[in-house]
Amino acid sequence: MASALFLFAILVKICFSSDIRDNSFARIRNKPTFVDKTPLIYEFLKHKYLFINAPSKFGKSTNLDMIGLFLSSHRPKKVIENQFIWTKIWESEEFVRNNLGQYPVIHFNLKIRGYSSNYEHTFTSFKVSLYNAFIEHAYLLESEKLGEDQIKMLEIYTDLTNIKLLDTDTVANGLAFLADVLYQHHGKQVILLADEFGRGITEGILKNHLDLSLVVGLYSSILNTTFHNSTVISHALLCGESWIYGLKGPAVSLIERVSFMQRIEFSRFYGFTYDEVDRLMAKFNTSKEEKVEGLKWYGGYSSYDGLFKVCNPFSIIEYLSHKNTMVFWTGSALAPDLVRRMLEVDNLKRLILDLVTKKTVNMNLEKDIKIVEVEFIRNKVEELPQYCENFFLQVLTEAGFLTFAENQMQSNNVFLKFPNEEVLSAVVKYTVLKT
Repeated sequence: MASALFLFAILVKICFSSDIRDNSFARIRNKPTFVDKTPLIYEFLKHKYLFINAPSKFGKSTNLDMIGLFLSSHRPKKVIENQFIWTKIWESEEFVRNNLGQYPVIHFNLKIRGYSSNYEHTFTSFKVSLYNAFIEHAYLLESEKLGEDQIKMLEIYTDLTNIKLLDTDTVANGLAFLADVLYQHHGKQVILLADEFGRGITEGILKNHLDLSLVVGLYSSILNTTFHNSTVISHALLCGESWIYGLKGPAVSLIERVSFMQRIEFSRFYGFTYDEVDRLMAKFNTSKEEKVEGLKWYGGYSSYDGLFKVCNPFSIIEYLSHKNTMVFWTGSALAPDLVRRMLEVDNLKRLILDLVTKKTVNMNLEKDIKIVEVEFIRNKVEELPQYCENFFLQVLTEAGFLTFAENQMQSNNVFLKFPNEEVLSAVVKYTVLKT
């Protein structure tokens, strides 16, 4: 018990550190490297419940913050207008009038540094994230539209001493309860935004964490409690680097999955398009040769049909600052760890070496990976890794280490390659160390 309380105190401290929300839309809005992704707000509202996968540092957190800032009724409209005036979304007066500052928004942020993927850390991080989501709406404690029992529950969720003692069911019910009271107070349906949702699942599979089933069960319980039969959440966007493998329950089928670069309507929002890079490089007086070299090193992420490409936004910004090509980005620890693991198994090592020599490799796109048992995947990875080729390639694609080759046929079998020189250079270094 003492260790759990210590962990809770550490995560609370981490969660309030200055760099957790350093990718906020307001922070980058007036920077010279700002790239306008505001049309994502239109696209988001065309859908109900979305789960978007994208690599680390490809804009997930900034996009969530942008959507929340635009739609939330929690801030004065003038403050919101000052951030969005002259952006692309401002061109539609009717859309702005009907949607800007019109919704109660829940922002559930699991992006906590030092976060481990065992059950204790996952459960504790959910409590901390719930506290932050509730405290943003602490004004509900004074609402005359809520009952006495609802106020008592709000007092629990907005008190750090009480929230650290919550049981699993109360944690799983937290987002659904907050959505209910927001709807009752505002009389409007709620928008839910969740960052780093599913973090730890893929790592747990690859590292054979013993309590993985408990972690997946917690995510399943939260999703089912929040979304199944919900009438108060109009739209939701959940973002993570990789999919939550092994989910169960009725709510899973309600969530529309958008994999990185596999849906053309979303591809341009996670990464910088070549046109956007052109404009940035012109702004920074980049020569034609520097531009060609920059695209070679940091571009190449291709849509499924090969017709749409984006660049790594983090690396492009670093390149504009340094004007020198080098490996700026290696993603999260997920992809490098997986590459190192693959290099230990003969047939998987051959895949990596083929990619290093700029050959393509084949992957089967699963029609419905939601129903795959997480224990089955984990056991296969641990005991028979040579038969996990497809799963490993899928994870590397989600993490931004692989992309679709050009001239892809419309088939479940697709060809993959390294997107650019940056990823190739990083992988070559791992390969040299292993040989």
